[in-house]
Amino acid sequence: MVTIKNWTGKSTLFSVGLLALLLAGCAPPGARALLEGKRLLDHGKYAQAIQEIRTATFLLPTNAQAWNYLGLACHQAGLTAEAETAYHRALALDHDLTEAHYNLGCLWLGQNKLEAAQTEFTTYSLRRPNEPAGFIKLGVAQWRAAQLQSSASARLRELNAAEKSFDDGLRLSPQSPEGLNGLGLIRLQHGRSAEAAQLFTRALKQQPAYQPALLNLAIVAQQYLREPQLALEKYRAYLAVNPTGENADAVRAAVHSLEQQLAPLPRPVASNPPAPNNANSIATPSPATNFSRNVPAISEPPAVARTDRPDPRSNPPKTAAPVSSPPVEVVKLTAEPALKPAQDDRRMSTRGSPADTASPSPASTAAAQPSFPHYEYHSPVKPPPGNRTEAERPFAQGAQAQAAHHLSEAIQSYRLATQLDPAYYEAYYNLGLALLESGDLPHALRAYETALALRPASLDARYNFALALEKAGYLGDAASELEKLLAAYPHETRAHLALANLYAQQLHQSGRARAHYAKVLEEDPHHPQADLIRYWMTDNPKN
Repeated sequence: MVTIKNWTGKSTLFSVGLLALLLAGCAPPGARALLEGKRLLDHGKYAQAIQEIRTATFLLPTNAQAWNYLGLACHQAGLTAEAETAYHRALALDHDLTEAHYNLGCLWLGQNKLEAAQTEFTTYSLRRPNEPAGFIKLGVAQWRAAQLQSSASARLRELNAAEKSFDDGLRLSPQSPEGLNGLGLIRLQHGRSAEAAQLFTRALKQQPAYQPALLNLAIVAQQYLREPQLALEKYRAYLAVNPTGENADAVRAAVHSLEQQLAPLPRPVASNPPAPNNANSIATPSPATNFSRNVPAISEPPAVARTDRPDPRSNPPKTAAPVSSPPVEVVKLTAEPALKPAQDDRRMSTRGSPADTASPSPASTAAAQPSFPHYEYHSPVKPPPGNRTEAERPFAQGAQAQAAHHLSEAIQSYRLATQLDPAYYEAYYNLGLALLESGDLPHALRAYETALALRPASLDARYNFALALEKAGYLGDAASELEKLLAAYPHETRAHLALANLYAQQLHQSGRARAHYAKVLEEDPHHPQADLIRYWMTDNPKN
């Protein structure tokens, strides 16, 4: 008899049956102690179970099965060192004890000792080719190993191996939630977000409360598919299952943001147009965001992380084309703008009374036309490349620190990454995010300038740069940067809206504002703020 034991929802550990012990003529006290230990183990009484099974191993010192049970009990109790010793003892006594190989692999996987874990799961799968669990856990280990590779070829090799392992596991168990979730993460890393969402959905059909798939589907719906209602539903479901988990605060923040975005829109009392949200925070849960770890886990609540959004000219927002290599080199923050675009937030600010907000007459507007400071561009040249391999480590540390909101540590790590590799675009981009969040606008602007020197066509870097300029009071320069962005990306609705708001509310150029508001409606007639835009255009007719 083989019993599959699920411990803390993270790993499936195998224990061998006790009937073989009794039939083998074991001494009754040892067998009784082991049976009692198993009973306590099944009831989650780990400390008492360990005492009983230790007695069993004392009375049965050469019985590999007893040592495997001791490893299992210690493993579940969090006594990893003793669990490792017990599993090794079991395998020393009987190297063919297949379950001990699997259990030891789960122990290594929990400690992120990925090469050792792969060895144990491979051994198990070779001896149990009809058991899906071995292939799926092997896929988990290979997927995590892929996230740590510094070269694209090595990363792709690990991803392909993981994909094969998941496929082998799903061939034996087509409805395995863990296998479907893992395969979904691989599809996502290959840029196939729609397929990933389908796999996460299939996993949830089999196990509606499966936390990793709930979280992954929510993140994909928000960041990639632009389906905020679905994202909100899955974030709420995740919190219902795991209300106090380490990811709970980040998920609650995402829920709050989405609730505001999807709230009913009141008609404004005056002619003010919709205002962009200038909160300098990441709109979706950041790595951790990606949540529990910067390298998204599979059997633990994972998250998806990217550094820059795909170019909309080559990858449509809902059906990103597959690519030959993964778009993410290592751990990266989300691609959400540091300053969340107005189209993603449906909260509208209104004045206290129509008198307070009535549009001024052209004469009074001209008389009160303010002047704004101009930003002194540093115009850095494109930096030469450095040691990318060495820079990856502080970059990953920075992502982890930023996800935990330790901004000074994140900034320090990102700066170190840029020193080791001055051409590391992602490090400058994330440095800009962290500096903006900390309120250091001058250095944030310089970070974005360098990011743009490295990738002048980056949509998100220029968009964030423009909104940072606006936040710093350089309104004319902010408008100029948005105009540059729209010259390259004429269909970028959020930039049209941000620029229209800037012209209407701060630069007092209603004609230009009207042109960009019209473009928003042309590109997206059902835009969340379409009604407010139409109200403004009615109140501000074309001269």
